[in-house]
Amino acid sequence: MKSLKLLKNKITNEGVPLLLKALSENNSLISLNLAQNMLSDKVLDLFSSFLQTNHNIKLLCLNQNNINVRNAKNKVADFKKLGVTVSV
Repeated sequence: MKSLKLLKNKITNEGVPLLLKALSENNSLISLNLAQNMLSDKVLDLFSSFLQTNHNIKLLCLNQNNINVRNAKNKVADFKKLGVTVSV
């Protein structure tokens, strides 16, 4: 599986650790789209840890969630340093 699209699935902050744990075994995933869910700034640290160990992900879509773009600016910059394009 190279791309996973989970748009409009009502995924909350509580569901992200479970999702990332399941995806941690996947070495072929390149794109993860979680747009239009119910995620907040709190998940950015979880994604940061995940992306540091899963180097295959190159695209992370988090737009149209409850993430404050101003608060996420530094994390997004960190993700870009890891070679990941992020939309918030």
